[in-house]
Formats: sequence, structure tokens, C-alpha cells
Amino acid sequence: MPPTPPSTQATFYQYTLIQKVVYNKLVLKFYLAIVPIVLLLETLLSGPLGLLYSAIALFFVLWIHFVVIRSVLLLAGEPIRKKWRFRRVLPWIGFLPDQYIGYRIFIRVHRHLAWLGLCVCLILYPWFPISFVTSSLIWHLWLIIPRQFLFTRFRKQPKHGLFKLTDTEMLYYKA
Repeated sequence: MPPTPPSTQATFYQYTLIQKVVYNKLVLKFYLAIVPIVLLLETLLSGPLGLLYSAIALFFVLWIHFVVIRSVLLLAGEPIRKKWRFRRVLPWIGFLPDQYIGYRIFIRVHRHLAWLGLCVCLILYPWFPISFVTSSLIWHLWLIIPRQFLFTRFRKQPKHGLFKLTDTEMLYYKA
């Protein structure tokens, strides 16, 4: 049976892989080992209440990240529904792209996220216990570190490319 010709309505994407970064298992283990150390310090400094504040702060920071990312994407006119989802695989935890995404919009979103998340955590200081504010700052920084690592790895690449996150690697493509 001969192959059917492609439809005139079909869209074909041709991306060229420029750079591929595979996650180092040792670095991921170190990144994950930070969590129990921080939780132990929280417990020593604030008692059992420190663990409660830390757990609440994690969900609070994830929510702040979600709100900031969605807001920036809405203001930029970027599609959210099919391209972004909540991920739970190290090192990518939080609301992140699920498909190919423009590197420029990713940088824009995460620069806003880094600064606005930091500001929100610091604004809490007068009204919330210091343990909660500290936990919020630590969780925010812990979640932002892999994204900043991504920016340093791809800083020499042209900003008009596309990239994709997978569970085991970061891929940068030229469109």
C-alpha cells in the first residue's frame, strides 16, 4: 500500500538541536539533600512549629510561583493551557512548560518570578513569624536554583531559540 501524501493543512516542525544538557545524578542528590538539612535547621531553631511553617511555606511559595507565572504569561499573550503544567520531578518542581517553548518568554517569566517571589516573601516579614518568612525564602530559592542554572548553561545561545525540559535533560533548539 503506497504512503498517503501529506495533507495541505498539515503543519511540520523542523527544529535543530543545538545543545543538550543531561542532569548529573550527583548534583540532583546534593540538591535533594538540601531539603532535610534545612528542615533539621528549622526544627532546631523553631521547634516542631518550624516544620509546620516550612510545610505551609512550601505550598505558599508554589502557589505564588503559579500566580506569577500565569500572570506574566497572560500579560504576554502566551498560551498556557496546553503548554504549561505542574511538574513534580526533580529538579523541575512547580508550574513549568510541558512542550517546546520560546527561550525568550521563559527567561521573561522566570526573571519576573525570581524578583516578585522574593518581594512577596520579604513583604510577609512584618505580619508573619520569622520562621515562616525564612522558610518561604528558602523554598523560593530552592525552586529557583535549577531555573537559574538553566539560564547560565544556555546564556551563549541565541535568545530566539526554543527549549524543552524533560525528566532527564534540557534541550535547546534552533527553530
